Amino acid sequence: DHRDLHSFPTRRSSDLEVFVQMGDFVGFAMREAGRKGLRKATIVGMIGKLSKIADGKKMTHAAGSEVNLAMLAQMMQELRAPIALVEQVAGANTGRHALEIAVAQGFPQLADLVCERAAHYCRSYAPRPIDTTVILTDFAGNPLGQSTLGGSHVQ
Repeated sequence: DHRDLHSFPTRRSSDLEVFVQMGDFVGFAMREAGRKGLRKATIVGMIGKLSKIADGKKMTHAAGSEVNLAMLAQMMQELRAPIALVEQVAGANTGRHALEIAVAQGFPQLADLVCERAAHYCRSYAPRPIDTTVILTDFAGNPLGQSTLGGSHVQ
């Protein structure tokens, strides 16, 4: 149930300064977070949205961008997955399906790698350094992957 995901930040973080449901506009949300002086941002989402962010998309609405399965397959190569598994991920139906394949075949670290790339892009959208954590969850809000990047700014 997707409602569990929306309660994730309040269930897991007692030190939140503010909770903003950004929807599809991660570029705008991070730019504004930087402008408002936030020092830390935590982005929580599922594989579809986070893989789009990891692909450099600033806007993640389904009508505006697709999950890049070739990018997820490339990540599997970086994780040294067998070529047959890389091809399975490339041929998956959805981002969720790709992640399910990776996890079932012993590569749950794909979730962490998606988070790492997404954190890099999120941080780069802010006009000033922000510590950025990205957490990938399943549909029940259970964490599957995470990455935190310090506030050193890379453009």
